[in-house]
Amino acid sequence: MKAKPDPSVKKPPLSRTPDPKPDGSNPDSGNISGTTNRSPTVEAPGLTPDAGNVPENADRSPVVPPTPSERERQRANQEAAHKAETIMTGFYPMCLAMALSSGGGAYTAHDCLVYLERQMAEYGHPDSPVCRMLIEQLAMAHHQAAQLHARAAAAAENETIKILSAAAARLHAECRRTAVVLDELLRREPVKPKLKIARTG
Repeated sequence: MKAKPDPSVKKPPLSRTPDPKPDGSNPDSGNISGTTNRSPTVEAPGLTPDAGNVPENADRSPVVPPTPSERERQRANQEAAHKAETIMTGFYPMCLAMALSSGGGAYTAHDCLVYLERQMAEYGHPDSPVCRMLIEQLAMAHHQAAQLHARAAAAAENETIKILSAAAARLHAECRRTAVVLDELLRREPVKPKLKIARTG
């Protein structure tokens, strides 16, 4: 025999899912339509969705690493460029320091570099490489002539004094000719505008 249900016990009401509307919308879903509300996708110009966000005009050729011979050539070019810069800026000051130190002084290449830079500044920093070389040669010859006179004064034999004095005189004459040529070349240099400082207050 089946047990009779107790009429005093109330059954919970059955929940019912509302039927969707004919247009596909669900009143309880909160959406206007049955489809998911998604913002339209905006593609950037020049990009294609299948290209992995790579510009259309990008170089798609594979990157080839440099070969050992190419790396060796690049390293040799960098070393040559560094040596060329050293020759242009440091070789002549080093030779000038050796020439001045032979007379008993203690000068370094850095000392002579600063000295030559001051000489360039007094001549207005000419752009012509010929003018710059003549300035360096004039500085070297000027001090070498002074050293020859000093050595001639300290010599004990008359023959040595005559040789050193004659060499100093010839070097002085060469300095004068170099100075004339340098002055003529500097006159042809374009005039650089002078920096004007405005006064305020």
